[in-house]
Amino acid sequence: MKINFLCTQHRNWLSRQPDEALKCCARYSETGWQLHQQQRWKDALPYMGCAYETATIILSTEALAPNDAREWLMHTLSGLTQTLIKLNHLEVCEYIYEGTMDLLRKEPAYSPTTKFNITQQINQLTRELRQLRYPDSEINTPTQRLTQSQWSTNIH
Repeated sequence: MKINFLCTQHRNWLSRQPDEALKCCARYSETGWQLHQQQRWKDALPYMGCAYETATIILSTEALAPNDAREWLMHTLSGLTQTLIKLNHLEVCEYIYEGTMDLLRKEPAYSPTTKFNITQQINQLTRELRQLRYPDSEINTPTQRLTQSQWSTNIH
């Protein structure tokens, strides 16, 4: 399954323009969260998807420090998966979780702290994926995600 929200031309342009990628990611995410909060899930989905894809570009182009880029990725993933769940697109949501965990596993860990942080993020996503697959299971533990205002504060 291949899911794209950005067209090839836009994706290529963002890859060559890291500063613009940061601006676009923030704009897409903000618009997506506004629509999400208004319960306009179908309208929010393309923005959340574009924000997520742009965050993967930011991570791959090193437009930000790796830790910051992973935080953007996790934030945009949260918006995308929450929207997909609201639209009952659970298979797509699982695919996105699995792809993100694969992406994080490929991230270089230059220090023990970085390795620990990546492992924590993968573990968090594993718990969320398990909860998605087995919602009534007792083995699930709640995870805490940053709200938009907390995330925005951390970025600025």
